[in-house]
Amino acid sequence: MSEFEVITITLSFILGLGITQILSGMVEVIRSPKREGLDWIPLVWAWVIFLQAMQIWFWMWADAQVREWTGLWYSAWVGLASLLFLAGGLILPNRISAEGESLGQYFERTGRQALTALSSFMVLAAVVNSFTAGPFTLSNILLYVLTLIVVTVTVSRKRPVRAVGTILYIGIGNLRALRRPGIPGRM
Repeated sequence: MSEFEVITITLSFILGLGITQILSGMVEVIRSPKREGLDWIPLVWAWVIFLQAMQIWFWMWADAQVREWTGLWYSAWVGLASLLFLAGGLILPNRISAEGESLGQYFERTGRQALTALSSFMVLAAVVNSFTAGPFTLSNILLYVLTLIVVTVTVSRKRPVRAVGTILYIGIGNLRALRRPGIPGRM
């Protein structure tokens, strides 16, 4: 077993637990009889966080092929994984935190904090990308735009602004995902 495979065990645990929280939250949303309809905005953001957590594994493996892992580099990756874990844990309700409230109410009260963690993840990803590919690559510029959209959705109290921001994020995020292969400097 290589050194990289040993250190990725921690990252895999963190990411796996974050994904578990998202999936458990999804089960709770579907199962709960007290929910007054499904709000699409938090469900879309849960999917975005889920996809980010899945993609980071591929980025990590691709990065291992081109660089030696130092303590600082490993710390950056642990930070990225931890922020996704936090976002995954906050985006959807669980039995304890959301008794009797709708998904929209939960998102207003707690779920938007997940977007703060997601935007922090994106800022750290931009810093990591700046060291690997430079700060003004097309991928990083799109990442800056996506981060501004997430911050706007997070701070806005108006549902139409959150809805438009969510749709814009999906559109620009898909554009960014389609143009980048899973290699370092393209996070």
